[in-house]
Amino acid sequence: MPRSRNEVLGPLLALAATVALLLGFGWFAADEFKRTWGESTVAEREASPAERSTDERSTEERSTEERPTEEHSAESTESSDPTATQASDEKPPATPNGEGSVAETTQGDLAQQAVEAAAAQVAAAAASSETDDAGDDSTAAQQNDLPWSSAIAADAPSVDWRDLAMRRFDVKRSMPQVETLKDWFEPVVGHAFEIHPTETRLGRCGQIQVNSIGRLRAPLNDDTTLRMELDHHNRVRIHVYCGTVGVTLAYYEHHQYCWAAYATMRKPKDVLPSHAALTSTDGARARRSEVRYGGPLELRYRDGEVILSRGEIALVRAPLPGPPNDVYFQGQVAFPGLELVRTHGFPAVEDSLPLVWESDRPVELEWDKQLAAGAWTETLPDGGMALVAAQPKEKSHVTTPLRPDGICLATMELRDVSPGTGVFFQSTNGRRNEILRFVRNPHSGRTCLVLRGNDDAHEHPCRRLEEDVEPCVGQTVWLRMLFGCATWRWWISVDGRHWAESDLGWWNMPGDIASIGVQHVANRENTRIEVHTVQVRRLDALSSLASDELLTRARAAYDLPNLPAWLDAIEPHKPAGVDDREWRRACAVKTLSVGATRDLSHALLSWLLDDAAERDLPIERQLQLLNEAALIYDVRDDLNLLTQFFGRYHSLGAASLSEGRRPFSTILEPMLTAPVASQQAMRLAEQSLMRGELLQLLDGRRWGEALAFADRLRFLHFDEQFPLVDWAEATARREISTAGQLTAEENAASLDVPVTTVTRLKEDWQHPYVETLNKSTYNMLHELQALLDSGANEDAAKLLTAIEPGSWDGVAP
Repeated sequence: MPRSRNEVLGPLLALAATVALLLGFGWFAADEFKRTWGESTVAEREASPAERSTDERSTEERSTEERPTEEHSAESTESSDPTATQASDEKPPATPNGEGSVAETTQGDLAQQAVEAAAAQVAAAAASSETDDAGDDSTAAQQNDLPWSSAIAADAPSVDWRDLAMRRFDVKRSMPQVETLKDWFEPVVGHAFEIHPTETRLGRCGQIQVNSIGRLRAPLNDDTTLRMELDHHNRVRIHVYCGTVGVTLAYYEHHQYCWAAYATMRKPKDVLPSHAALTSTDGARARRSEVRYGGPLELRYRDGEVILSRGEIALVRAPLPGPPNDVYFQGQVAFPGLELVRTHGFPAVEDSLPLVWESDRPVELEWDKQLAAGAWTETLPDGGMALVAAQPKEKSHVTTPLRPDGICLATMELRDVSPGTGVFFQSTNGRRNEILRFVRNPHSGRTCLVLRGNDDAHEHPCRRLEEDVEPCVGQTVWLRMLFGCATWRWWISVDGRHWAESDLGWWNMPGDIASIGVQHVANRENTRIEVHTVQVRRLDALSSLASDELLTRARAAYDLPNLPAWLDAIEPHKPAGVDDREWRRACAVKTLSVGATRDLSHALLSWLLDDAAERDLPIERQLQLLNEAALIYDVRDDLNLLTQFFGRYHSLGAASLSEGRRPFSTILEPMLTAPVASQQAMRLAEQSLMRGELLQLLDGRRWGEALAFADRLRFLHFDEQFPLVDWAEATARREISTAGQLTAEENAASLDVPVTTVTRLKEDWQHPYVETLNKSTYNMLHELQALLDSGANEDAAKLLTAIEPGSWDGVAP
């Protein structure tokens, strides 16, 4: 602790007073000696020159002996008084009449210098004390001047997360530069860390360089949110740790602009994880919310979860046992925007699919065991079942019936999985052509889950998580599987709550699925896989289109080529007194639940959705149907089918207008979060619905809602090539400003919208001779270039072939 100023000055002032008193007494004694003995006697004046020379030499010797003390005094005061050294180096002048000997003059100078030195020490001590106090104040001031200080202050208000969700950074006013980023991040011992300026699509800002790792200095607590706009950040990784347990968020621009989350572990004091398991992917939500065009992302910790969100949509979630104590950014990333805010609230993850049945003692299920020599099953203490093999020469497998009740998802909790083991669906005739196999990835050494044929492979090359989404798993893995429309989709998790889909699934699978099982390959020593939980969840919105009683009597005609043939097959089996449409709905659900050909499945699903619209089911119910249909629609390579599917959302939006609903806002979030698996880009902005909603709000004089809706469209980049947004904003602001003599803050409070929404000025109009760049064309070229740079030539070719003539006309740099 630095001492106070009084504690430093008190002793020094007392010392200076004592020295001055002693020196004053010395001056008085020298003066008395001079008056008494100062006149030289005649004998002394008549002394021989030799005697006088001896006396003078003696005086000079004494003067020489005194001089080092004089120089030391000067050195001690050099820092506080630069002139002291010069004064001490000058010899005292001799008096013309011989009065004032050299020794006498030197003693007086020394006294004066001692007083000056003492005074200088006092001044230096005072200055030092002031410096210490100033240093304390400076440290506090520096802490208060950090970019996030206001967010963590004791009196900082907490804002509801919704109030900031759509707020964009004012990049025209300022962007974080190199010096600002040095306040946000600090280097890590043993790792490179460089920050350089760079040009982004929004302007010049600071950028963490490739191969750099920086530790975030701002605290990411359970009541703070890190808001950031990123650029040049392909393959950036964000490591978030609570002790040695962590989460790594990774961005893959070439993989459909995907964010993925891995549950990780690190060794004590390490920065990079030693173990990783994929547990969450964004399900194309990042791409649909147009994150590729820029915009804020929000990183927060809430209730045991690390959440990365954009606007009101959670992109990825991953479990973390407590608030983070370390956050690291690894890889190249530029920051056009960065801020820490204090917020509260965020929706928790929920599994909306109802549980049909569950067994946490799988050993008690009915298992059909086909075991080769050297393989056996074990009963585990908690009721689990293990398939073990030592040196098998053949494959082994065990299966249990699925007992589906409608269209269902099967979930298994697996532990201690070995490369060479796997999970599969099996048809009633025992067919199992495809296996979800646990394999060793030779590029990373991790165990991964991939789709294989019914072979004996236990090793399969996958790209490492540093390069692409790696389907790596830990010793405990939850596996969820869905079969429908001849498509097999699967998700993996570390806890059964947060799910990652690493692949788009498999198509053209045969139907009549009846059971689920686990297996091991042949000629692989010491394999093991444990089953600890089996669950079945139902797609309730689709399954409940038919009554449970009628569903048990329905016929599953799954092996027919088209809808007319299917109708001919089910009609003869219709019970008496049952309505034709009810019977068709029950048979359609039953057929989809066991699987059918791709064409027949799509025809049945489309008929069910059309039937729901014709019966005018509630909008919420129809949105649930679309959300579940998205799980089983095979639209991965079919842009026309994808466009038709999202067209159903647009039709629902138009229908909701007649009920007084907001047509585009009603369907916006369901479209953004729809679990569609597709490689195709789909623009969700429907101008007729956006125009209808803007006019609806303006006509109802709902100015605040109109401004908030316009902000949302801009946030998602839906306003491009839609100039009506500018007009609607201008109209709403004009009406707000003329409605009363209210300040912007009062207007914002009365309208329940952010102040920036009311006060934001329209962008300057550009000169008519300036050609406007077409952002859609530019971004298409940017996406194509990213695919080519990453070596994804096949994806680049698919992108080119999917472009409709005339859809990307415009100027690009």
